[in-house]
Amino acid sequence: EEATGTWCGWCPRGAVALEELEVNHSNTAIGIAVHNGDAMTVNAYDIGLGNLISGYPSGVVDRASGDVDPGDFMNLYSQFINRISPVDISATAVFDPTTRVIDIDVQGEFVTELSGDYRFNAVILEDHIGPNNQSNYYSGSAATNPLVSPSGFDWNTATDPVSVLFDQVAREILGGFDGTPSSIPTSVTAGGIHTHNYTHT
Repeated sequence: EEATGTWCGWCPRGAVALEELEVNHSNTAIGIAVHNGDAMTVNAYDIGLGNLISGYPSGVVDRASGDVDPGDFMNLYSQFINRISPVDISATAVFDPTTRVIDIDVQGEFVTELSGDYRFNAVILEDHIGPNNQSNYYSGSAATNPLVSPSGFDWNTATDPVSVLFDQVAREILGGFDGTPSSIPTSVTAGGIHTHNYTHT
């Protein structure tokens, strides 16, 4: 989860970091751009993540890394990917383009016995939003701050601000920042399977 905003001139670094994750680890990492102070802001998500960071751009990995620079996402991926998860999560979704309703079923199969306040959540992401203007402090600073995305977009030769499309943008967090209360029992057994449904227009 990366905290960003179109007003934030150093935030292109976060966009590049999320693109690097997507290009290199598309099957095992999900990058989420959580916007602040612009038209793409989801208030509940912005406020919740804002309580975990000290500035922009910043981010957290699995909400367990503490406040980190997005430039460290790739290194942190190498650390976090080898951690054993106590639950295998899967999801299926059906979208009706006429009603614009998405129906999401999430399932967790627990591999160990757990007790505590565990919760399901789901985030709706959108790609190719815009174009919108992004503040870009990297403009003209290639000598000291080279920043080129994996797709080849050179932030140093781009203007400030620059008109771009935005990807991996959080558009809704269906269970609130902390997840849906009571969506998982307070005590689960090894091999236990639990499910939850989200419906969103």
